[in-house]
Amino acid sequence: SLRWTPTDATTADLIFNAQRDDTPGIAFKSAVIPVSPVSTDTDPHTPANLNRGAALGVERTVYGLTGIVRHEVGDAWTIVSTSGWRELDGRNEFDADGSYLYLLEIGEEFKGRQFSQEVRAEYDAGERLSATLGANVVAKENRQPLTLRTDENTLWRFFTATPPPFALNRDYLERNVNDARLTSGDVFGRADYKLTDRLTTGGGARLTRERIASGYQSFAAPVTGTLPVPLLPTSGGGNDFFQVTPGRLANSTHETAWAGEADLRYALNPQTTVYTTISRGRRSPVLDFDLVTLAPRESAEETVWNYEAGVRGFSATRRVRYDVSVFQYYFDHFQTQRVVPPGVVQSFDGGRARGQGLDATVQTDLARDLSVFASYGFTDAGFSAQDEDGNAQLYAGDSFRLTSRHVVSVGGTWSVSLDRAGVFFVTPVFTYRSEYFFEDNNSLSGGTLRQGGHGLLNLRLGWRSRDQRWEVVTYATNLLDKEYLLDAGNIGATYGVPTKVPAAPRLVGVSATMRF
Repeated sequence: SLRWTPTDATTADLIFNAQRDDTPGIAFKSAVIPVSPVSTDTDPHTPANLNRGAALGVERTVYGLTGIVRHEVGDAWTIVSTSGWRELDGRNEFDADGSYLYLLEIGEEFKGRQFSQEVRAEYDAGERLSATLGANVVAKENRQPLTLRTDENTLWRFFTATPPPFALNRDYLERNVNDARLTSGDVFGRADYKLTDRLTTGGGARLTRERIASGYQSFAAPVTGTLPVPLLPTSGGGNDFFQVTPGRLANSTHETAWAGEADLRYALNPQTTVYTTISRGRRSPVLDFDLVTLAPRESAEETVWNYEAGVRGFSATRRVRYDVSVFQYYFDHFQTQRVVPPGVVQSFDGGRARGQGLDATVQTDLARDLSVFASYGFTDAGFSAQDEDGNAQLYAGDSFRLTSRHVVSVGGTWSVSLDRAGVFFVTPVFTYRSEYFFEDNNSLSGGTLRQGGHGLLNLRLGWRSRDQRWEVVTYATNLLDKEYLLDAGNIGATYGVPTKVPAAPRLVGVSATMRF
């Protein structure tokens, strides 16, 4: 990063980022296919038996450039310009069936480019009114080629439970590509006004105009499939998995939309503030294609209204600090996916959904060198029984994916001053999450795609120099070596072979930091 200050009122920052990742990839393991023909092991926490060895993994390169110019105009106005460019190239090779069978071997590439420009004017004269007004434009272009490999003999046995009638292609391959382009422009603003010394009201809005375009193309296999009959509803034109398209299919739309919020804050006293807020959010429509008919499809814009009220404050001595809030939100046209087995995943309008809950956090200094905290979150969120027309919904009563009903965290930091030798500190944190599902369709794969309640303990032991320039920390995540799942279902579930991904076991490490 570089900073230039041509005048006292102007600063210009240029930030460049480059990142290269080369990782072993995702540890898929089949939940239904044992690790070998003579085994019954489908435990996600024991070693998998995958194909292609070192060829599996994720490689990714990211470049980014950001320019920020900030200029103060007088005592009240500031103009800020932010320009951004980002480029990402990645490749993910994975065994989608998570087993020794050469059934679903996938190579997925991703190429993304993005440019954005924003200009905003900020007003704050130190009086009752403060405000922001601005506009931005964003242009994105993404392309995602996919290569799918299989042994047709294995594919035939899997779907028919019979030996192939004759020798089929052992090295079948086909390709397709998805692409998307988004161009959008926004105007936005927010204002806050102190009605009294204790009461402040505020609100903001954003108006968006966007053009969304998507494309899809499935190419003819280099060697035509030799299966006697199509096994999947998506196959055709000589392909085993995805039928050949007549060139690139295109789908596009224009949208005008808005989002906004309004809030009210009241200081009961210098230590306590209560607040309430109402906001409307949205997500752009989804454009894709029916993989059976190849017809273009469009899912409606998703919207959510959120209502929240809370209180935050601290004790007179500031030894105790707290924050408590309750919330309620309502979704319309909840965007999700559904699996139409075998081999078909479709974007899906889940209809109406709702949620409510509570968040509470308290921190206290028990002694000069000892502070502790506790937090609790309760969330009851899921799909409503009926849509806006009174019809029964497909996911009625299902909870949102990755959403626990209860989340509890407790922890603290104990510090011991060693005078000139610095400070020794220890920070344990324990977090408990109740059960959650990995799919919005909680009954997919017989309701097995879920993680039961579990607790994790993390620990940090460290030393910091007296001038805070040096720091050495020993850390341990998942200290109790708890076995739990990071994900379940995945592409394999589309074909009736769900996979599970184990979360990281105990990890212990050391980090050293020098500040200069």
